[in-house]
Amino acid sequence: MIVQLILATLLALTVVVADNKYECPAYSEIRQPSVDPSVFNIHDIHGIWYLQATTEPTTKFCLCNVMNFSIGSLIYRYTDTCFEDLSARKTWSNQTVTIGGHLSTNASTPGILHEGFVIANHSIAEKPNMLFNVTRDPVTGELTEMHFYACLGQLLPFTKPVFSYLYYTREAKVPMSQVQNAVARDVALYNFDVERLIYTNKTNWETCGVL
Repeated sequence: MIVQLILATLLALTVVVADNKYECPAYSEIRQPSVDPSVFNIHDIHGIWYLQATTEPTTKFCLCNVMNFSIGSLIYRYTDTCFEDLSARKTWSNQTVTIGGHLSTNASTPGILHEGFVIANHSIAEKPNMLFNVTRDPVTGELTEMHFYACLGQLLPFTKPVFSYLYYTREAKVPMSQVQNAVARDVALYNFDVERLIYTNKTNWETCGVL
């Protein structure tokens, strides 16, 4: 499954290099006060998250994605359960891969992660994955939203650099207007690459059996 996803992603991204209008931002340019170490601990992201909007290349093959994060002292892992169509007969099934990498080594920037595919419990080809904003429930203080931006670089020679935007929520059932407004705020914050943005709507979650 991991090899299939990697190959499919690389094939989908074999584009001749052209002038690229997107650059990898410095973390300081996009980082929000919500992920300052005085108010944020990376262990807060532990648990299940639902991917509501993304440009992540591999998710174009998934109807929906459910992630389950576990955070260690130096490394982190999460399972990505992708609800995938494996044939022309629409035989939907859940395919789960493990992804992860290393936590930030700088206590002042706990949101900077380094992530890659995990094989034999070792992460490979790690790339910067920046958690630049979170939202908390005003009553419980628990996290309700996460905003990531990853700089994947050139996946193949002579191709454009690839970027990955990801917006997660703790609950699958959220209004589409909430998702779209969150994406709009992020786009206004910085020149993120969201040209291949995919939303997961209520019908998708129902088909996946989440709702």
